[in-house]
Amino acid sequence: MPGEGFSEGKTGPPRLRIADIAARTGLSTATVSRAMNGKPRISAATRARVLAVLDEIGYVPSGLAASLRTGQTGQLALIIDTPDDPTRLAAMQGAFHAARQAKYGMAVYMIGDEGDRTRTYSQTLARGWVDGALLLWPGRADAPFVRRLRAGGLPMVLIEPEEAVPGLPAVYADAYDDGWRSTRYLLDLGHRRIAACANPAGWGIEGQYLEGYRAALAAAGIAADPALGAAAGWSYEAGYGVATTWLRVPDPPTGLLFRVDMAALGAVAAARDLGRVVPDDLSVIGGDDTQMTQWIKPALTTLRERRSGLTRVACELLLDLVAGRPPPAEPLLVQTAVVVRQSTAPRA
Repeated sequence: MPGEGFSEGKTGPPRLRIADIAARTGLSTATVSRAMNGKPRISAATRARVLAVLDEIGYVPSGLAASLRTGQTGQLALIIDTPDDPTRLAAMQGAFHAARQAKYGMAVYMIGDEGDRTRTYSQTLARGWVDGALLLWPGRADAPFVRRLRAGGLPMVLIEPEEAVPGLPAVYADAYDDGWRSTRYLLDLGHRRIAACANPAGWGIEGQYLEGYRAALAAAGIAADPALGAAAGWSYEAGYGVATTWLRVPDPPTGLLFRVDMAALGAVAAARDLGRVVPDDLSVIGGDDTQMTQWIKPALTTLRERRSGLTRVACELLLDLVAGRPPPAEPLLVQTAVVVRQSTAPRA
């Protein structure tokens, strides 16, 4: 039999009605509705009466009790274009881990076009269904969407945006340090002809990767060969193409650096097709530490947890903003370390 004051469908738990709560609290349905939806002009005592009834009946619709007590939903948003490659999946894992550690849920919203941006904003973010948002690699086309979120007062953190937005917190992988650190590792192995492939220089601070690479060479007394530094991109095909070009020159490099693991894997394939053995003839370093780099043969030397570590820091920063802490005055730069596997070896 249905419990007093509740209706029961054919399946599922009893359905809570505002009128039932109003009857139990002695409040009007309008007052109960405002309390349940976190509206202003509701006293603490009134909100407590509604919470007491919810606790009494043990019924919590849509995470309502936690929201009423704290003024928060316990949910964060991760906004991304399409999670269709290992780099994006690695980045998502870091954000999920940090949210889980803080006992927050995280919903992923894919915004491939303007229609997706409009629906995501109007149907979810503008309705207060999340406490804050992480925007992963927002580009120039996302600027109106970012402005809309900002105007609505939603706490947010930009992760490696194409362009910085004054006044909005941003987190970047330290591209300069990544380029320096990777080059320094190959120099320590005895390599002197080293090539580096970065992402397009116009995106965020990506151009600093090649600056770090050239600075490390200069510190070792080696003049950088302009032909061995390229901003060819992050895809497998880009890595394959640029590595093929480099390995066909009269004095080919013995070490290759890539900002992204997928491009590094393309380089490994190019080396194999040209009869080069990694790491005996050629050392290759990636830049993401995506999970698959541990499974391939040879396993790829790369930068430890660069994507997942980046988004973990960004999520921790977002949680600080949600808690009311002030944002940092400058963008955060996240550094990492080389994780050595099987694709690098001392120069013979």
